[in-house]
Order: sequence, then C-alpha cells, then structure tokens
Amino acid sequence: MAQNKNIDMELYYPEKYVHRENDMKNALTDIMARNTFTFRSLFLAKCEAPKSISEVFPKIYDRRNAINVTV
Repeated sequence: MAQNKNIDMELYYPEKYVHRENDMKNALTDIMARNTFTFRSLFLAKCEAPKSISEVFPKIYDRRNAINVTV
C-alpha cells in the first residue's frame, strides 16, 4: 500500500534467501529513500506456502469475479 510518500509493504521470499533478509531490508529501504519514499511498515518473511492473489490483494476483482491466481 502506498499513501503519499508512505509505504506499507509485506514481502515473502523463498527459503533459500532466509540468510539475506537483512540485506533485502536494507536494500529496499535504500531504494525507497532514493525515491523520496519512507516505510510506514516493512514486513519480510519466508514464504511458507503459495498464496492466491485474492489472499494477497483481497480487494482486487475482475468484473465482479474474484481473480483466482497463485503467486
């Protein structure tokens, strides 16, 4: 979610990147700062199981039908 220059982000990554979580957090913070954005909240975690698009974005609809895609 983005509002003005404030970002709320949840990022789930593959298990093989668990040891790089701090690097990812620092890189994302640097990218946002270079583009004049700030994190209101940043949550990073290992992805336990694939999530459907409607779980990730519950308000996305296509012609009144929910989109059923796994991400």
